[in-house]
Amino acid sequence: MTLMACRDGNGRFTASVMDGTPWQVRAKEAGLTQRKLARLCGKPDNTISRQLRGEFGNVPGYLIAIIIAWEGYSEEQREEWLRATERAITV
Repeated sequence: MTLMACRDGNGRFTASVMDGTPWQVRAKEAGLTQRKLARLCGKPDNTISRQLRGEFGNVPGYLIAIIIAWEGYSEEQREEWLRATERAITV
């Protein structure tokens, strides 16, 4: 489990500061959330997050390829790609 918030000196929770790695930032700027990326890859959200942070070494090539492809698609193409991928994964 990842700690997402901390208590300040008054017992209140504060959000953690996350600058993001270059590929996290690039995906986010293109409108590709880690949840959508996980759906496209058929992997858990936390696995994608850890891979994008480089927790296992370099960011895997398949994630880089998906982010680059996503950037080139229109919103309509992105939604169709998500649907087609989900259909193929669940078969």
